[in-house]
Amino acid sequence: MKPIFSLLTFLCLSLCAAAQTDPVWLLDENGFFISTHNSIGSAYAAIPASISHSYTIQIQNNYTDTTEHYPIVFTSKAGASSNNKIKITGSFAPFKFKRIDSTDCFVFDDADWIEFEASFSWNIMQHPTKQLFHFKNGASNNIVRNFYINEATFFDPAQKGHYFYFGKSPTNTEGNSNNIIEHCTFFGTTGECIASEGSLANPNCNNIIRNNDFLDYRNAINARSGTSGISIDSNHILVFTQRGYTRGIIDLDSISGNVYVTRNTITMKQDSGNIAGIYIRATGTNQLHTANNMIQTRADSFVSDRKYLFPYEDIATNLSGIWIDGTEQTSANVYHNTVVVKGTYDPLYTTTMTSSAFRRTENNTGSIYDIRNNILLNHRAGGGSNAAHVALDMRREGAITINHNFYNSHTGIAMLNGIPYNTWTDYKTEASKTNANESASDSVQISFTRSGFNLHLSSDVIGNSSIYGATLPSVTDDIDGHPRTVYYRGADEYTIACPSTLVGGTIGKFVGDSCLGHYQLFHASGSSQGKDGVENQWQTRPWGSGLPFTDIPGARGTTKADMYMPFQVAYSFIQTLSGAHEYRLKTSCISSGDSAFSNTAIVYARPTPQIDSIVAKTSDGFKYTFSLLGDTAGHYYWDMGDGNPGMGEDTVTHTYKSAVTHTVRVIVGNYFFCGFDTFYRTIQVGVGVKDIASAGNIRLYPNPASDHLTVNLPEGTPYIITDLTGRAVLQSMVRQETIDVRSLTPGAYIISFTIDGNAPIHSRFIRE
Repeated sequence: MKPIFSLLTFLCLSLCAAAQTDPVWLLDENGFFISTHNSIGSAYAAIPASISHSYTIQIQNNYTDTTEHYPIVFTSKAGASSNNKIKITGSFAPFKFKRIDSTDCFVFDDADWIEFEASFSWNIMQHPTKQLFHFKNGASNNIVRNFYINEATFFDPAQKGHYFYFGKSPTNTEGNSNNIIEHCTFFGTTGECIASEGSLANPNCNNIIRNNDFLDYRNAINARSGTSGISIDSNHILVFTQRGYTRGIIDLDSISGNVYVTRNTITMKQDSGNIAGIYIRATGTNQLHTANNMIQTRADSFVSDRKYLFPYEDIATNLSGIWIDGTEQTSANVYHNTVVVKGTYDPLYTTTMTSSAFRRTENNTGSIYDIRNNILLNHRAGGGSNAAHVALDMRREGAITINHNFYNSHTGIAMLNGIPYNTWTDYKTEASKTNANESASDSVQISFTRSGFNLHLSSDVIGNSSIYGATLPSVTDDIDGHPRTVYYRGADEYTIACPSTLVGGTIGKFVGDSCLGHYQLFHASGSSQGKDGVENQWQTRPWGSGLPFTDIPGARGTTKADMYMPFQVAYSFIQTLSGAHEYRLKTSCISSGDSAFSNTAIVYARPTPQIDSIVAKTSDGFKYTFSLLGDTAGHYYWDMGDGNPGMGEDTVTHTYKSAVTHTVRVIVGNYFFCGFDTFYRTIQVGVGVKDIASAGNIRLYPNPASDHLTVNLPEGTPYIITDLTGRAVLQSMVRQETIDVRSLTPGAYIISFTIDGNAPIHSRFIRE
């Protein structure tokens, strides 16, 4: 759809585009232009302190951060809500921030309902003691998405520098809460990436970190004291080297409230120290949900087509997939996780060490553990008599249910209060002596055969949703009674039932004109996406072709399988546009093959206008018709060079009043106002107009004149007098063959007569 801009709006857009200035635009809730700015900070400041509708800050292709004043602070706007949001979007090209000074970059200071969406990739270098995104003083309901952050400096946890930091809120009891970080990629540093550290009085609550890629981070996500409730879902974490670190890649220390750590994939290599894929130490009464995670404690492979093979020996003293620690009462649900512990402990070191797929050191007698349907494999070796490599490392305290898990390990199936047991029967016997609530029936030990060991985590299987889970000997169904036939994130592999009715949903964003080679985010809402057993696939075809829709490679995803690609997820994806195409989302049931479709979005990626020339035609030397050659479809702004600018079409007609040289300028903007071209042409007005001296029978006198000119022309003949700059100074008709020039200041002038509609004749005269 083509937004209809006012004349003033287009003039501003045209002039700004021609000058290549002010790369940040402020738009209203309908996407209509309000103003241009030289920085993100100044555009945000232009938004009223109290708002009643949404605003968009759009960053253009020519943006750099050289005009920003750091930190860029987003303050509270009264009236902000789910209906009155402030959206900050990158235009359509990658940007680079090079932050090397000692300030924060983006500060959300009690700011609410801001959506900050980068476009594909931003490379940022941030000072190691400061924050890239700093949420403080009760910043809530904000979303940051689609950042690709690269080239970072080293972040040492002791220096407290992070990409995202949920800080303290001294005067706001709600803390920094209900914020979302999603679809970002972080690459190239070894410190803490995302951290939450509120206060016990005003904790940060219910923030969500989902669908992000973390590449080579020592500590991807850290939540410390003052964090109450957090959701960490569907993130992908690859760590090449961990040296001497003491807790988790996902590290939740002294956290309270409901904690959800679900559907994450973690692959890590540990050289020394204590490390876990997921570490949780709770304070107060908590409900921990750790489900459907895939963890491998060695970087043999990652969830992608990439392969990383690093054979090595290490001196990691305690190595775990999932580790729950602390002394406070905890209620933990540990469901459907797949953990494989690998590596070899260096035999030159005799330090007592332990490795385990699941580890519990929390020891509160009121705690409740429910551990079901997990695959816990420990393939680690080495360490001699001082080493213990087990699948399950537990304590006696509390009420414990362990059911329908699958195990194997090298030096004992499980360990209870530091003592390893070689068989599950021995473990159950010992556990039942002090805990009558221990339930461990139907657990199955599997051998390290290829089919068993490669159940999920071999280099050619991990993360590949097209490969079904391997069959286990004597195991035909799981705890829910479902047959084990379909690939799934954890041990609970079953044929997932689809919703009874599939709904295709509605594409409601970025539909209409766009720009050639730019990026667009497509999103479908209200469909069956997010439901169990549903696969989503984006499709396209040329506009109006009638051809079958074809799948867009990579733009797909499933709810119960791991098919995530950066920026191309289940029901949102970013597309580089070219030409005119139709897009839709296909929603399918994995088990039955039934499908439903969204509405069709039509996007015409319009090229940037290209003006080849301005054609100028005139019949009398004053009245000109201008037309354009080239690819010039769009909106037109003409400047005729005589102080008469205005809108027009690709062909316009204009009459000049003076015989002087003029420069004509035209600016053409395509229909989406994301591409402009400018062209100039100089014309000599009046060329070919007859001089009065050549007319023969027409006389004009006296010259110079002091008060009147006499001319032998009929009564009522129109005339116009201009100065030598072409400015009209007097216009009238001949009266009794006399022209009154007393109002003119002394100087040189040109007088032009139009007789019976013929070509004008003119003469130069002097006013004394």
